[in-house]
Formats: sequence, C-alpha cells, structure tokens
Amino acid sequence: MAGTSPHPYAFDFFSVGQVTLDTIIDHRGTHGLLPGGGALYPALVATQLGLRSAVHGKVGSDFPSRALAKLRSTGLNTQAIRRMEGETGRITIDYSDGPEEKISIFPGLGYDLST
Repeated sequence: MAGTSPHPYAFDFFSVGQVTLDTIIDHRGTHGLLPGGGALYPALVATQLGLRSAVHGKVGSDFPSRALAKLRSTGLNTQAIRRMEGETGRITIDYSDGPEEKISIFPGLGYDLST
C-alpha cells in the first residue's frame, strides 16, 4: 500500500534512466526546454497517482535548478538525480509538418548511467 513504510528511502515506484531537456515544436511554435526523459515521465505519473516515487539519472550543469525544485514540489524524490559537469541530454520532437513526428536526440549525460 502506498506510503505505509516508515523508512525514508522506501518507494512504491523507482525509475532509472534518462532525464533530459525536451523541446516540442508544433503548429503553435516552439516549447522548451522542458524537463523530460524516459525515467522522469513514469515517475511523475506515479507521483500523481499517489505513489511515493523517485527517479535516478544524470543531468548536466546546464539543467535548470528551478526545474529540479519544481519537480520536487510535485512530491517526486529527486535525490538520486546527479548533477555532473557537461550537458544534459536533449530531445526535440517536431510536429510542425503534421502528425508525423521528427525526433532529434543529443545524448548528453543522461544516456550513460555509469558513475
């Protein structure tokens, strides 16, 4: 059951993987740089569903501190997101030409989970 463990590092959901800065391009314009990534999205959904959730990943020194603060304000545990020297991975998803998306990836730090 969610939230029943007294241990401060007990989680109902723990996600490991990429934490990126995303840009979305659509008919209204360009929206970004937004926190995103394969580890972040499911952890945020789990938090919204009332689970004690955490995410593990790497971000670069360019990842906005206010973005991490906003993620923490949702209840998501971000203690395992490590800030490293270098650039955060970036993904651009372009829908400007219609429903077919074009995806551009800059791997950055988030694609290597080693220490």
